[in-house]
Amino acid sequence: MKKQGTFVVNIMEQENATWQGRVTWLDQKETRCFRSMLELIRLLDTAVGGQEENIVEICGYVPLAAHPGQLTG
Repeated sequence: MKKQGTFVVNIMEQENATWQGRVTWLDQKETRCFRSMLELIRLLDTAVGGQEENIVEICGYVPLAAHPGQLTG
């Protein structure tokens, strides 16, 4: 059974017919950046029980803390 979670999604930009921004998983106090709707969906799926290794390879995402000052707001 997959976990449930509460997320806050911040849409920072819209470019190339998709969204860019960050998603915060409130239950784990973890924030990740995303570059497309597909990447956002994959991040959410990972958070609630998907395979993180595959997501890292596909999306190449980096925790927000690794980029101080980026996407603040």
